[in-house]
Amino acid sequence: MLFGCLYLIQGTIMVFQRTIIFLRKPHPLYATAIAIGLLLFYAGIGLLKLKDWSRKVVIYLNIFLIIYAYSLLIVFKVKLHKDVIGLLLFVLVNIYFIVPIYYFTRPKVKEQFK
Repeated sequence: MLFGCLYLIQGTIMVFQRTIIFLRKPHPLYATAIAIGLLLFYAGIGLLKLKDWSRKVVIYLNIFLIIYAYSLLIVFKVKLHKDVIGLLLFVLVNIYFIVPIYYFTRPKVKEQFK
């Protein structure tokens, strides 16, 4: 239930925030963020209803977001070893993506979604 509410709120914020930015300055990264926000919103609704498809969407989406975060580091050539706050933030974001993957792959949780 916590993850469902969290994804509903996060998805809504991402969609509205990125849409405003996208309308001012169109960019493919903002369009991707809007799509991710919509997915998070619908996955949140599905999680609250204990739908198995939403559990799978959350797992795959978080795997995608981890890959996406690392690709942004490469594209923007971020040097985390020089920025302690940036490194800490990056680690926390990765933990934020990994925890739902771990949680939703537990056998007892899988059983609830059947």
